[in-house]
Amino acid sequence: MTGKELYITVAQMGFARTLEENESYFYRAANLSLARIARRFPVIAHYPLPTLDGGKTAVFDIGALCEDFAGFPREALFSEGAPLSEGRDYRIEGGSVFIARGLAGSFTVRYLHRPRRLTPDTKEETVDLPPYAESLLPPLCASYLWLDDRGELATHYLSLYRTEAEELARTLNRHGGAALSFRNGWDKG
Repeated sequence: MTGKELYITVAQMGFARTLEENESYFYRAANLSLARIARRFPVIAHYPLPTLDGGKTAVFDIGALCEDFAGFPREALFSEGAPLSEGRDYRIEGGSVFIARGLAGSFTVRYLHRPRRLTPDTKEETVDLPPYAESLLPPLCASYLWLDDRGELATHYLSLYRTEAEELARTLNRHGGAALSFRNGWDKG
């Protein structure tokens, strides 16, 4: 979905097919919606660090190095695909990662991706969300736009967004946390 497609879709959600009078509000609402959806369904980005020799504590300001930096997930630092322990192997302060002296090798920092802002100049570009979350944008954006004028319509669209977000969360997480039951011979070597 492009910014222009989002604009058209939201306009058809009760604005008589145009948002000309509310265009500046549309972009604010769209960017609030992008940020809210990104917090609910975060995209994890990766930043490879230069190889370390372990001679001293290494500091990397990921917030300055990555323009799309929004924060860190629970497990932020990896060595050869394995997560390291915060508090023992590294610590985080603001947007910086401090890697303990003595750790050497190749490391990757995982961080939360902040979506690109939508502007009139970027309306032809695809919105910066995973395709599975794009359907959440129109109702949430419309709920913000209707907030001042028609509270009941804003509430309706917010409810629609919440319902769709819950369904999406269930779909994305339906396989997580299940324990294996060894009833069909899997436990035999």
